[in-house]
Amino acid sequence: YSAMGVGIEELGLFLLILLRLMPILREAIVLRSSMALTRYSLVALQQRLETLEQSPEADFGLRRFGGLHEGIRFDRVAFNYSTSGTPALNDVTVFLPARRLTALVGPSGGGKSTLIDLIPRLRDPDGGVVSFDGVPATELILKSLRAGIAYAPQTPQLFDTTIAEHIRYGRPEANLAEIEKAAQLAGAHDFIIKQSAGYETRIGEGGGMLSGGQRQRVDLARALIKHASVLILDEPTSQLDAESEEIFKTSIGRIRDVGHHTIIMVAHRLSTAAIADHIVVMMNGRVIDSGTHNELLARGGWYANAFELQQGGDRAAPADQALTVGQAMAT
Repeated sequence: YSAMGVGIEELGLFLLILLRLMPILREAIVLRSSMALTRYSLVALQQRLETLEQSPEADFGLRRFGGLHEGIRFDRVAFNYSTSGTPALNDVTVFLPARRLTALVGPSGGGKSTLIDLIPRLRDPDGGVVSFDGVPATELILKSLRAGIAYAPQTPQLFDTTIAEHIRYGRPEANLAEIEKAAQLAGAHDFIIKQSAGYETRIGEGGGMLSGGQRQRVDLARALIKHASVLILDEPTSQLDAESEEIFKTSIGRIRDVGHHTIIMVAHRLSTAAIADHIVVMMNGRVIDSGTHNELLARGGWYANAFELQQGGDRAAPADQALTVGQAMAT
């Protein structure tokens, strides 16, 4: 039997090939649709990259940043995101001592994130001076300054790689012994060695194979292995339950006690801020108070009221709802 000169065998072979190609065709269609949806985002990203290339960051510094020995001083610093509106920072004068743990607290919009952006010169102040051991930030070679600063964000950016590879992002030349040492300091080593493949365990996209607390500690190890003089922690416990918060606080205390790092921590959970050597309270772009945890409680004011409210909320609510109370104080 044949049709249009094609035999039954050839027709059957053609149908078989077509069936085998169907999954590939479906994947190609899905990929094409996905590319069409992301096309405008890619164009916007390309335009942004071109803009950055055309306006590189100014770096006139001649002095190399060799580590922090005395502290970081903000002297009458001001910053505004626009020419109109309320300044993000207004006449801020504060000293962050070296080799101590300083917590920045206060309501959302108080200026905490803007303040820490000025440390690695992601932004430059509109007025005033930021200095490191008395040297203005603008006199330091930008690359060397940033090399001396490590950063751990509120939400770690983890890729589908191994635990060891993620930690090594902080210093690509690090060997396994150095990776393990950083993990021990971050409080991550004990749970890592219990994984199926230890440090070679894949963590999944976004670190999906790890719990929230484990992700934070692995990413903290990534920051620590850089051996940077300044360590910035941006709300590290805001998304953790009470048990994970306590474990992470122990890790932070261990890092502080080693004494090699100047730790600057933005904290909405005041139970985390309480372990700091020094606490700076910011509101509406200004420093309104500072001191130790006990000193701030004794003086009353925003910190004492916020701490009492958060503690009451933590006792009354389950651990997974504690963040809601913290967020309520940040509005």
